[in-house]
Amino acid sequence: TMKKIIITLTTLLLCVSFIFILIHNRLQVIKEISYSPECVVRKDSSIIIAVLGDSWADNGRKCNLSKMIDDRFKEANIITQTLISGMQGAKTSQIYQNMFKDSTINGTSHIISKYPHYCVLLMGLNDLNGQYGHEYYAHHTLLMVKYLNSMGTIPVIYKIPNVNYLALYNKYPITKKFAYKILSYITSGKMSLNNRELYNESMIDSLENSNAKYIVANADFLIHKNTIYLQDEIHLNEKGYMELSKSIYRYIVSSNY
Repeated sequence: TMKKIIITLTTLLLCVSFIFILIHNRLQVIKEISYSPECVVRKDSSIIIAVLGDSWADNGRKCNLSKMIDDRFKEANIITQTLISGMQGAKTSQIYQNMFKDSTINGTSHIISKYPHYCVLLMGLNDLNGQYGHEYYAHHTLLMVKYLNSMGTIPVIYKIPNVNYLALYNKYPITKKFAYKILSYITSGKMSLNNRELYNESMIDSLENSNAKYIVANADFLIHKNTIYLQDEIHLNEKGYMELSKSIYRYIVSSNY
C-alpha cells in the first residue's frame, strides 16, 4: 500500500541521512588555532607534568594518578607537580580545542598556562572506536604537539593501547557493526573494527615529518590483562594506573629533553 511505501522510503531516507552525518563528522578536521609563541617563565623549581586526554586521563585523576607519578619521581629525589585533566569520550579534536578553553567548559588552558615541562597525552581510543580515521588522529595530534612546543612543553604521546576492542563492539547490534565497518573503509581504507596499528603508524609518520620535539611512548605493556583493567576491559583500574605511572617515569627520565 501507499502508506507502507511512504514509511519504507522515509526510513531509508533517515538511514541515508544518518550515515551521511556520520561520514561528514568524520571528515571534518579542526584547523590550527592561531596563537603567539610564549616567552616561557617558570617560577616553580619543581618539574611540572601535565596529563591530558580522554577518559583514561579523567579516570586517572580519580584514581590519584598524579600522586602515583609524583611519588615515583620522589623516590629518585626529583620533585614534580603533576596536574591531570581528562574529558570522558573526547576525541583528539576536542582535546586539542580544550587546550584553548578554561576549566569551566572542560578546558585545560589553566594547566597549559603553567608551562609544564612535559605533557602526557592519553588519547586516541575514541577516534579509533568511532572510526574517525588515522589521518584525523594524526592531524590533531600534530596540532597539539606544535602548540605544546610553543609553550616550552615536551609532549609524551602514548600510542593507542591494545585494549579489548571486541568487548566493546560485541555489544553493538549487527547493523551498527556493519555501519562502523563502512565508516572504517571510508576513513581508513579497511573494513576493520581495529585499525590501531594504522592509527599509530600514521601519527608517528606525521610527527617524524615535522620539526617538533616529542616523546612517543609505547603502551604495549598494558596489553589486555584482567588484573589491570576494569570490567569493561577498556579502562585501567588502580593497579593499571600504577603500571602507567612507572612507564611515565621511565620515559621522562630516559629522554633527551
